[in-house]
Amino acid sequence: MALPTSRERTYAAGSQVFSADLNKIQDCIIGRKRPVWSVTWNPTMLVQTNFAWGANPVNAAFPPCLTSNSVGALLTFGIPYEDGDRLIGFKYMSAGNGAADTNGGRIDYAATIGTATSQLASWTDTNRAAVWGVVDVTTIAAAPAFTSQVLAATGSLIVTIPANGTGLSLGGFTALFDRL
Repeated sequence: MALPTSRERTYAAGSQVFSADLNKIQDCIIGRKRPVWSVTWNPTMLVQTNFAWGANPVNAAFPPCLTSNSVGALLTFGIPYEDGDRLIGFKYMSAGNGAADTNGGRIDYAATIGTATSQLASWTDTNRAAVWGVVDVTTIAAAPAFTSQVLAATGSLIVTIPANGTGLSLGGFTALFDRL
């Protein structure tokens, strides 16, 4: 292993520093290089239509979540990022009522706000059982399969998750990033 995830070399007190090591350190600082990291956010900060915030209806021991309260409920939100980040994954927690709560979603990216978007992922998650579980978009996305994307500061990254019935609970939204 080497920078940026671990030490390049261990130096003893008074030893000379190799120029190659100094150059690598500077490259990491300039390029803001870092290992894979995740951002998880609170669902109360999300824009929602016909989703209610509260105790988890599946199991009160689970964290609070958003639960759809009508057919056509829609959850839409932006994923925060920094210029040059690369989105490499997205997952969230979901629990359904086992019947008419079919859902899925999509992730769209616009390189400049106000311009046309390109779809990075689309997925389905049909009739979730009344069990709290992880939906990992990175592995289940289809048409198109999940596409990693280097993101520009001028752009926007939007997630949309519809619910086709009442009782779909969502929470624990996590985006995974790295930097090339």
